[in-house]
Amino acid sequence: MSGKNTLYLGIYYEMALRWLGRGVTSLVADAAIFTKERKDDEAVPQATTIPESVSVLGSYADGARLVAHFSGVETTAPRAEIRLNGSAAGLRLDLGRGELWLAKRGEPEKPVPITPEKRGEWRVEADFIDSIREGKPVRLTDFATGVKYMQFTDAVWESWSKGRWRVAL
Repeated sequence: MSGKNTLYLGIYYEMALRWLGRGVTSLVADAAIFTKERKDDEAVPQATTIPESVSVLGSYADGARLVAHFSGVETTAPRAEIRLNGSAAGLRLDLGRGELWLAKRGEPEKPVPITPEKRGEWRVEADFIDSIREGKPVRLTDFATGVKYMQFTDAVWESWSKGRWRVAL
């Protein structure tokens, strides 16, 4: 059960919060359910309620834009991409391929090398357990940041499910 945190949306927005130190002030989102029913554990068809594709356009107070697209439909690898666009450049993270790209104004997009020591690994659950069992401090996401990304996730869900084309955060 993922609730409203569809297709890793919240965890990747959390990453953008760390990069920029601030969140979007408004957004518009769209999503789609292509498989109308799925069989449960007893092979009984149930209505699908979680989107298989989500797209978000977010606006920052300074005019920069967040563009995010997540899809579980592609067969080779799930699509997950975040773009940050500003007045001087755009940054694109292809999460499926683990590639970062930079496009400065008037220049073609170029890969940004990420050295092995800068590449992280998935440790969300392990870090959470370590904080409880061993008292290790939370390194990446404190409670306030978690609230921000849940507000974002709720706003995406509201925009999509209620057909609201502008949701302020």
